[in-house]
Amino acid sequence: ACRGPGTRSPARAATAGLGDVQTVAQATVSAVNAFAASGLTATQATDVLVATMKDGTFEADALAQSVGLVLPVAAQMGVEIEELAAGFARLTAAGTPAGEAATQMASALTALLKKTPDLEALEKATKKNYAAIAGEKGLTTALEQMRVDAAAAGVELVQLVGRKEALLYI
Repeated sequence: ACRGPGTRSPARAATAGLGDVQTVAQATVSAVNAFAASGLTATQATDVLVATMKDGTFEADALAQSVGLVLPVAAQMGVEIEELAAGFARLTAAGTPAGEAATQMASALTALLKKTPDLEALEKATKKNYAAIAGEKGLTTALEQMRVDAAAAGVELVQLVGRKEALLYI
């Protein structure tokens, strides 16, 4: 369960109609655990998750069930939780179900870590590491640079990411 200064935050979110306490707490704990190294607090995590639920179109239980797929990979890469939340909200607001949004984001993140031979070749040719760019400048910046570089090199994005789910996020 959620302990410390943010203990009441999931309860406040639940009373605001953003899901039951257990569901909000589950999502909060997932975020705090994934981003522990960055010092993310339960209060900060709850604030980000509440904003994500308000900006997206999904139920709290869908978020709680989905975020666990994306948070650890994003944290490993140094992608900030706010950027991840914004991407999640953007996808769901556009009609993508929460589970699919999580799969698309996780696939895009994983593609930058587990590189295809084509992505390795592009990184070598451009002298760029898109996973490092994601951690330093944000996932959106890294994916946009990869898209521009791929177009310049005449390489299709699907060859770089290897999975159509990742391509749907890009």
